[in-house]
Amino acid sequence: MPAGRHYFNCIKQGTVTKDKNTVIDITVDVNKDIAAIKNGQGAIEGNKVTVNGRTYEKEANRTLAPIYGEGFTTLDRNEFKVLGVYQKFGNTGRADEILSTMHGV
Repeated sequence: MPAGRHYFNCIKQGTVTKDKNTVIDITVDVNKDIAAIKNGQGAIEGNKVTVNGRTYEKEANRTLAPIYGEGFTTLDRNEFKVLGVYQKFGNTGRADEILSTMHGV
């Protein structure tokens, strides 16, 4: 399974952020993708596997990381941080206060 930091509903203000962050939309059935991969239905190229229009990469710790495809959105570090603030505080004055103090946002 992908790490929790990739799931849209799991992203919070303090979620680990990297230079590039691929977020999985709530409409994606990751369990279905994994079942298809286990059943040999994925197209494998090196450490990447494509199934159901989505490409995942097998990481060293054996988790899958979403790379690109339908239902995946890639965000840069600042976009990911902004999403985390809005997930926690919504579109509120408090979110605006926090965002105004963040460098580079």
